[in-house]
Amino acid sequence: MKKDGKERRRKIIIADDEHHICKLIKALIDWEEYGLEVIGFANDGNRAFAMCEELSPDLLITDIRMPGLSGIELIRRLYEAFPDIKVIIITGYSQFLYAHQALKYRVVDYLLKPIQKEELESALLKGLNLIDKEAVRTMESKDLALRSMQEIKDNLLTLILDGGGQSAKVFSRERFLEEYHLKFHGNAWQLLQIECILSSEENTLSLQEFLGQKIKDIVLEEMKNDRTEMLTTLMENSFYCLFNSDRGTLEQGKNILSQVRNKLLVVNDILQKINFTIGISNIYEDFGDIHICVRECAACIDHKVIKGKNKIIKYEDIPKEELEAACFVDDAFRKRFLKIIADADKEKLVVEINELVTLLYRYSGRISGTMVLEIFQMLIKLFYDVGVKRVFRNSLTSYIVP
Repeated sequence: MKKDGKERRRKIIIADDEHHICKLIKALIDWEEYGLEVIGFANDGNRAFAMCEELSPDLLITDIRMPGLSGIELIRRLYEAFPDIKVIIITGYSQFLYAHQALKYRVVDYLLKPIQKEELESALLKGLNLIDKEAVRTMESKDLALRSMQEIKDNLLTLILDGGGQSAKVFSRERFLEEYHLKFHGNAWQLLQIECILSSEENTLSLQEFLGQKIKDIVLEEMKNDRTEMLTTLMENSFYCLFNSDRGTLEQGKNILSQVRNKLLVVNDILQKINFTIGISNIYEDFGDIHICVRECAACIDHKVIKGKNKIIKYEDIPKEELEAACFVDDAFRKRFLKIIADADKEKLVVEINELVTLLYRYSGRISGTMVLEIFQMLIKLFYDVGVKRVFRNSLTSYIVP
């Protein structure tokens, strides 16, 4: 495996107590052809170790017997201090048993005296292949470590969401940070939630997985930058992304949400079976306030009943409620509604609901989607309570009266 001369040359040191042997070894090989460069000679073990310490070669060719620091001791010390340096030893037949001790220090190969060009080339190729393989493994290991750390951070977001945004969970999250030695880019946090609702006939697991991955790809592509860290997870029908950076960068990021929405609209045009809502929380500069981001995103998603489908809803734009649900479902409304249910008058029920909807739209600039949902739940409870009482009363009457 000969190397392209344009690549970075690997460095090699030759160590032998006889200087002419060093010269001979250098003369045997076209080092440039193998992507190698001889950067020095050493005539004793101490000098060889000092040169390795100073010049950080990739390879060392050394005699097994040298004055000062012996070849075996040199190899042992290099193995302990600089294990990345690959060592090829020179030995004679009479020294072979002695050289065998060096094998436990992971020497690449040994060369028998007198040194042959083919054997030297073979040993060098072994060393270069070993260096290349270890470089690949190191890159893969670093990549795996980065991916593993990202998974741990994504799990942190899942832990936060599983806590339902409760502040009581902050301690466990902080302990999570400590246990996994997690560090983040900045001191500002913001949460993005994208809810994607599929029509019932198209709501298959495979389509859910496809949409979840598609949304993730879109967000990472549009929102990613060198100054922002992004934690992501999928839960139920929502994609979540927790941004960590400085406040200024996060403020700028909100302007990119329109690009995310445009790409989601394209996905919607293709599938024609989805409705989505993009919710974005306020920015907080305390890790312990992330639970507030969770609640704010939930409020954004609820607000879709007022804003409509396929919209971006920022929590900062949701009106601060000046009214209460009881203002709309007051005693007068309750009495009318209960009587209509008791009489099972469907026409009056439609009229009453339509008037309530009209009233809510009239006040839409002063109420949130969360309040609308609260009103809806109040109506369901009223309807349910009256229905149960009627069923119970009718059943009791039929049981008592023969």
